[in-house]
Amino acid sequence: MMYSGPFCTLLMSKSMDAQLLVGAFLVSIVLLGHAEADDIRIGKYWHRQITVEHVSNGQITFINSVGIEQIKNLSQITALRLSGHDQLSQAHNAMDNHDDELALALLMQVQSHARVTWLKDWVVWQRMNVLVRLGRPVEALIAYFQLDRSSADAFYLRRPPLAALEAVSQNQRQQIHQRLTQTLPQLSAEARKQAQMMLTQLGPVETQKGTGGVIAKVPGMPLTGISVGPRNAIRHSRAGDIDDAVDPSMPTAGKEQDPVTRTEPMVILPQFIQHDDPVTKLLRAGSFAEALAILEVALVADQVTHANMRWYQRGIAQRAMADREIDPGSAQLLYKQAGLDFMRVATYFPNGKYRNVCLIETAYVHQKISRPAMAIQICEQVASSIGSLTKRTEPEYLERLDTLRRQLEGGLPQEQE
Repeated sequence: MMYSGPFCTLLMSKSMDAQLLVGAFLVSIVLLGHAEADDIRIGKYWHRQITVEHVSNGQITFINSVGIEQIKNLSQITALRLSGHDQLSQAHNAMDNHDDELALALLMQVQSHARVTWLKDWVVWQRMNVLVRLGRPVEALIAYFQLDRSSADAFYLRRPPLAALEAVSQNQRQQIHQRLTQTLPQLSAEARKQAQMMLTQLGPVETQKGTGGVIAKVPGMPLTGISVGPRNAIRHSRAGDIDDAVDPSMPTAGKEQDPVTRTEPMVILPQFIQHDDPVTKLLRAGSFAEALAILEVALVADQVTHANMRWYQRGIAQRAMADREIDPGSAQLLYKQAGLDFMRVATYFPNGKYRNVCLIETAYVHQKISRPAMAIQICEQVASSIGSLTKRTEPEYLERLDTLRRQLEGGLPQEQE
C-alpha cells in the first residue's frame, strides 16, 4: 500500500537527511582514519591519502581517500609513500634525483624494518633495480634469488635483472654463470625459466682455473642462497652472549670486482670472532656491500641466530662503507645506521664479549658525526670496564681505543643535532 501526503513527504525527507548524515559520518571516519595515510604514484601523478591493502597477481589493492577500493597493475606504480616508513619515501626521492647510492642505503634500512611480506618484496625489487643501475650485477642477482626464496609475486619473478648482464667483465660473467648454474635446481619454475634465459644471454663462459673456483679471495664458500625460515631460524637471547659457531644457513657471494685489482684495506675485527663464518671472510676481503646485502637477508628473519655477531658484522660493513663514501650525506646516514647496530649489541648483550668492541665502534661513529662529547663519554666507559680487552687478547682494538681517545682530547668542536 502506497501512502502520500505531507506527513509521508516529511518522513521521506527525514529518512534522506538521516542517510546523508550517516554517509557524511562514514566518510569522516574514513578521512580521519587516513590522517596517517599512504600515497601512491601512478605514472607521473600522486594519489594522496590512500591505504595500501595488499599485492597479489601483479596488482596492488588500495582504499582511496573516500573509502573506495581500487586495483592497479604493479607496472603502473612508480613510487610509494607508506605511513611509518619515511625512509621509503626518501629512497624514492633519491632515485628520482639519480642518487642510487643513497637510495640503496635507504632501501636496505626499510627492508630491515619491514614486517609485511608484500612490502619486503617491493623493497627488494626496487633494490635489485638500483643495483642494476649501479653496475653491480652479482648483488642484483642475489636480490632476485631472494625474491624467489620469499615466494614473491610472479610479477617480480618475470622481471629478472637482465640489464645487469650487459657489459659485464669476464670475472663478473664467471661469477654470475656459476651462481646461476648452482642455484638453478633450487629455483621455482618461473625463476628457473628466467635463470635459463640469463644463462643463454651470458653465452659460454670459461671457468677460471687454479683457484678452486672464481672466488679467489674467499675459497671454499658455498654459492647457494639462504633459506630463512623456522628450521634454521635464530635463537635470539637477551641474557648474555651466545655461541658463535658457523651458521650453515648463511649465504655467501663472490665479489663482482676482480679480486686481483681490489685495493680496499681490511677492517679490524676482534680475535674472538668466528673466522670461518662466510660474512667474516667477506669483511676481511673488503667486500662490504656484499656482506651487507647478505646480512640484510639474514636479519629480517623472525628469529636470528648469533644476533650479537650479525649486528656487529652489519655495523662494521656499514661503518666501513661510510669511511669510503664520497657523498657526505650518504656517509652520515651509513654511520648512524652502523651506530644503531653497535648499540643494539651493547644493549641486548651487556655481558657479552662483543660489548666493548661495539662501544669503541660507537664512539668512533659519534666522532664521525660530530658528537665528540658523547664519544669521550663512551670511551671512558669502556676504559673503566675494559674486561677481556687487553693487549694480549685484542691489541688492535685496544690501540684503536687509545688512538680515538687521543684524537678526542685534541679538541671538542660543537656537537651537531
